Amino acid sequence: MGSTNIYEKDGLTVILKEGVPEDALELSLDDYKALMRSRSPRFIENEITMISFDEIAGISEDIIYEKEYPNLYEISDDDLLIILEDFPNLLTKEEVWNNIEKIREIYGQQGTYQLFNESITHASSRNYPYQPDNLSNEEYWLLLFNFWKISGTKKATDLAFQYEMNTYTKNGHRDKCDAFRHSIWNVLIAKYTDGNKMARVNWAKTFTDAHEHGHPAPVDNSLDNPMDYHNNAIGRNYWINHVTESGILWWYKINIPSDDAIIASIYSRAENAVYCTTTVQITNAVNDLVYIPFNVAYPAP
Repeated sequence: MGSTNIYEKDGLTVILKEGVPEDALELSLDDYKALMRSRSPRFIENEITMISFDEIAGISEDIIYEKEYPNLYEISDDDLLIILEDFPNLLTKEEVWNNIEKIREIYGQQGTYQLFNESITHASSRNYPYQPDNLSNEEYWLLLFNFWKISGTKKATDLAFQYEMNTYTKNGHRDKCDAFRHSIWNVLIAKYTDGNKMARVNWAKTFTDAHEHGHPAPVDNSLDNPMDYHNNAIGRNYWINHVTESGILWWYKINIPSDDAIIASIYSRAENAVYCTTTVQITNAVNDLVYIPFNVAYPAP
């Protein structure tokens, strides 16, 4: 075990996780990008990283478990003990709740630092660095700086594929299955991440937009990205219209439909999806899911 590293930040005394230096809490995105260039210049090539979503999610879960990070959204007695030990000037549960946003930020900054180092170490040990399903440059940095959202976003992504397979017995492309998957993906990201109602759906947009930016449409069909953006938005509209919220600050309750109810509603929309061959048609399908030709390259005015 290394020596205890004590740091003062925002009026809180923090005992940093082992191996986390004080300056880790002050590092910006530009700082991390500079570190990446100096330590692992080949980590990102042609806007694709050397690491997949599966890998970075697994690394983040290992960090949370091995470094004893508390669950900050359903705080148990054991979680409270960890927090009080890591923040020794806090003495009661009430003081913890009064500072919960600062605590979440400080744990997240430490998690970002550890995830950055572990992801470089992991990716550098591989003999097959670039794979089609690896994270894009934009996705990687976004997840790195949203440490607490990685697990829920990964769960939502896996469930979207699982529910599509359960419903259609395949993972489709440019068809109604594709529309179903993208739409329900956005609902599930909002459901399984943290924050209030709008913070969750805003994260769903931020992450799925980053995915589209980092994975541009194939050359044979310029409608892919417009279709995906549209169907993602339909899923987020479902969340906005079917989820209710009460309370203020962190004391809020969100009423979310069950996964079965979400599946049934999105499936009904997917079965009535509109077939589109131009971006104008996609734009005009304001409240409908859409799908596009599979093999033919159409102009997209």
